[in-house]
Amino acid sequence: FENRKNVYNTFTEDDEVVITEKLHGTNFRCGIVEKTDISILDRFKDGLGFKTDKYTFCYGSHNVMLGSGKKGWYDTDVYGEMVKKHYLDEKLEVLKEDLAIDTIIIYGEIVGEGIQKDYSYSLPDKDLYIFDVKINGEYVDYLQVTEICFQLGLKEVPVLYIGKFSNEKVDSG
Repeated sequence: FENRKNVYNTFTEDDEVVITEKLHGTNFRCGIVEKTDISILDRFKDGLGFKTDKYTFCYGSHNVMLGSGKKGWYDTDVYGEMVKKHYLDEKLEVLKEDLAIDTIIIYGEIVGEGIQKDYSYSLPDKDLYIFDVKINGEYVDYLQVTEICFQLGLKEVPVLYIGKFSNEKVDSG
């Protein structure tokens, strides 16, 4: 949610929460998802019982799914740079097979020089920090996000607090 003031009574003191730092960058997501544009030939093959690949790898931001060569808002394809830098197309395919799942999407923030003015985070280059993961259409819990980041060799956004919800803890920053 954008602002806690809009959902002030959403959590109780019985709720376990994970509070992470808001990084100022550009939203990133990539994953292996079900194809929405299955060709007539693949539909025909499916009808005859032949195996066809119903899933595809894609990446981009929360507003746009991009493919190779598209730039989005930047001079270069920063989303594709992160895919290449971290070998995400290959790693997600291996993880998909290892976990025996159909779809996986990772969500993160790209930060560093040239992304958001005055927010370079003293990084020598742009990098990706993960804040969520969705498997087979369901968001996973924080421990699974941590494990998946470890398996993929990715960084997580900084964690500020883990524990029982407390308005005092949240308000203290």
